[in-house]
Parts: sequence; C-alpha cells; structure tokens
Amino acid sequence: MRENKNFQKALQHPWFMLMVFTTMSVYIYIFFEWLFFVSKPSFMSTMGYAQKLEILFLTSFTAVMMFLGTLFIFAIFDRLLPSQYAKKALIDLGKLLPAGILSGLGFIMIDNFSYTVFKFGVVTTTGIWRSGYAFLFLILFFFSYRY
Repeated sequence: MRENKNFQKALQHPWFMLMVFTTMSVYIYIFFEWLFFVSKPSFMSTMGYAQKLEILFLTSFTAVMMFLGTLFIFAIFDRLLPSQYAKKALIDLGKLLPAGILSGLGFIMIDNFSYTVFKFGVVTTTGIWRSGYAFLFLILFFFSYRY
C-alpha cells in the first residue's frame, strides 16, 4: 500500500508532469508535420510505409530525448538549489519548452489554413502583415505558456 502512495505522489510531481506534457507535445507536433509530408508530394513519396513510419518514430524519439534531456538538467538543478524561488523559476523555465512547441504547432496550423483557404501565409506576406504573424505567434505562445 505504501508503494502505491509513493507512486501516486511521483505522478503528481511537477517535473514528471512537465516531462509527460512535453513528450506529448513533441509527438503531436512531429506527427502533424509528418502527416503533411506523407499526404503531399514530397521526398517521402517514393518511400514505403515502413520507412515513413521509421521517420516518424525516429524523429519523434530524437526530439523527445533532446527536450527531456533539457528538462532533466533543470530538474537536477531543482534538487540542488535550496531556494523555493529558484525552484519555481526553474519550473517556469521548463514550461517554456512545451509552450514553444504548442505555439509552433498552432501557428503552423493557422498558417496552413490561411494559405490553403485564402492563398496567403507567412511566406507570401511582407511588412506589417508579416509582423502580424509574429504577433499571432506571441499570442499563441502566451496562452500556451499560461494554460
């Protein structure tokens, strides 16, 4: 019974939750990018299904390991630093990773939609319109970080 309580406590730890959320965010982001390349004529058109799946899983795994490695380093510093303020700052710094991934995903989806439906996107805009896309990314980043 005691081991079950320890396991439940570990699952509620902020670093564990941050690592799970970051992992899910990376897999979702890479899946949508992969789906775009698989469904359109691209360099993957001549590949078999096994090779396409291999690209999906190896790319996802590599990206997840990079992000989890970064979070792991933050978690080590969290254990070493005595200050509660420093611990909160490290958690907040760690939240930047999934927020960046999710805001990038949302931005790409909005850009793809606007380009498909209205024939304009980040690539075709200039000047103030392009800065509008930058502002959109910042808004998405803010909401991704906050929620």
